[in-house]
Amino acid sequence: SEVGEYTFAIFAVTGISLLVSWFVSIFFVPVFGYWMISMSKKKKSSKHETFRRDNHETFRNILNFSMSKKLISLSIIFFIFLLGFLSFKNVEKQFFPDSNRSEILVDVYLPERSSTRETEAVVKKLEKKVMEMPNILNVVSWLGSGAPRFFLPIDIIFPNPNVAQLVITPEKREMRDEMSEKIRYMASTLIPEARIRVKVLPNGPPVPYPVSFRLLSDDEKNLKEAASKVQTILAKHPNLINVHNNWGIKSSIINLSVDDARAREFGITPFKIAEALKVRSYGTEIGEFRDDKLLLPILFRLNKNDRDEVFDLRGIIISSEKGEAIPLDKIVKFSVDWEYPVIWRYDNKFSMSIQADTVGELQSPTITNQVLLEINKIKNEFADNVELQVGGTVEESSKGQNSIITGLPIMFFLIFTLLVIQLSSVSKSLLVFVTAPLGVSGALFALILFDMPLGFVAGLGIVALIGMIVRNSVILVDQIERERLSGKDVLNSVVDATLGRFRPIILTAGTAALAMVPLTKSIFWGPMAVAIMGGLVIATILSLILIPILYSIFYSEKTSSKIF
Repeated sequence: SEVGEYTFAIFAVTGISLLVSWFVSIFFVPVFGYWMISMSKKKKSSKHETFRRDNHETFRNILNFSMSKKLISLSIIFFIFLLGFLSFKNVEKQFFPDSNRSEILVDVYLPERSSTRETEAVVKKLEKKVMEMPNILNVVSWLGSGAPRFFLPIDIIFPNPNVAQLVITPEKREMRDEMSEKIRYMASTLIPEARIRVKVLPNGPPVPYPVSFRLLSDDEKNLKEAASKVQTILAKHPNLINVHNNWGIKSSIINLSVDDARAREFGITPFKIAEALKVRSYGTEIGEFRDDKLLLPILFRLNKNDRDEVFDLRGIIISSEKGEAIPLDKIVKFSVDWEYPVIWRYDNKFSMSIQADTVGELQSPTITNQVLLEINKIKNEFADNVELQVGGTVEESSKGQNSIITGLPIMFFLIFTLLVIQLSSVSKSLLVFVTAPLGVSGALFALILFDMPLGFVAGLGIVALIGMIVRNSVILVDQIERERLSGKDVLNSVVDATLGRFRPIILTAGTAALAMVPLTKSIFWGPMAVAIMGGLVIATILSLILIPILYSIFYSEKTSSKIF
């Protein structure tokens, strides 16, 4: 998936950091610990200080209550877990956020078949107005195409005489959003004949339009009827602007119908007709002009005023094989028709995309789902051969998520294999694995609390939570086993191990959560940081209750012989 190009750094940095921290904890921490203890002037305490009971009374009471009321405790944990998953629909979805760069991109689309000179005149007029605005640092324009890829996620505009792109840089990043709205309004008023699109640079893979619906059909007429209804629905949504289809607006063309019998009678070939029309319209090349290293074609054609009208075409004279001067209208009939300038195909079918930009606070996946509900209400009015597909951000996000989901089974298998090797037990590994999904509820709660969307990067943070939660669970289960080996029964082993590991687990979880605080203000990393903080806090607290309960149930003296 393309998203790997933008998120690979997360895995690389995390993997390297974990390996380095493991190396440090194994080799350097014991050395420094021994050195600090040997240098300490304090007397060694003969009392076992794995934990201080007076500092754990509150948690001890909670743990004792949970152990005595297992069914109630499990029900509460399951309710919290279920409530978190049910809140998923209340979390706004997002693919990638906009970048924090200050540039404003203005795309200008004139009607198809517009000339480069018309595009240049429009851009000059727009440039002049933009430069008159306050707090503008610079304006750079490209005619006939978009800007080159000066930023990796930029969406490339393919060459076309009717398109242009302006890159406007305000003096400060904080001015970007306000100035974007002013430029959008000014440009739409100044150039009503053009379709203006004002946008900012994205952070992830480029998505042409955030909201898009693709219609497919073998029948062009049925496709147009369905597309018209879908476009009407999108145009009514208050958070959508610049609603259009990718076929463009119909433009006029001149159709020629040649009377083949008359043409043969006069000895006029289709090639002669084409050459005569070419001289009248585009012109024919009669030579080349060398300008230093450039070869410029020399065209022979009539003046613009003499070649624009249809009646001029009727007056074209063509020489027959006998040298007779034959008016073109004796063998050709002219008619003016209207057609789409571009016809798209997808999967070998006619394809028309209805697409739009978003405004306001709602995320594009939320708007897409709202519009989709309205489209489904009239979908039965579509012809049977019309197929509706969701595009835009939703489609691109689905591609990215599928690339992650594909690798999850391998990840879970490797984690479980390592757990079995570490704990030397399949059942204990399953016990540890049960706590892995607990972080999802906390992550979703945190995203709702901080009003942040669940984007692709936040999803990666939730996946990373699994490793953090499993680590704490392994520490706790391993300590329980150590307590049992010392001769204690299951209940005392569970309680003493949980109280003994309570402080280290809380400290490691708290440290990891606090380390995310500086990232919460970041546009790109903020949702991921909030998801990790919320998931880690909730999962740590729940796992300190859930694992003792499950261990005491499955490894009590009555059931331990049945556990494999």
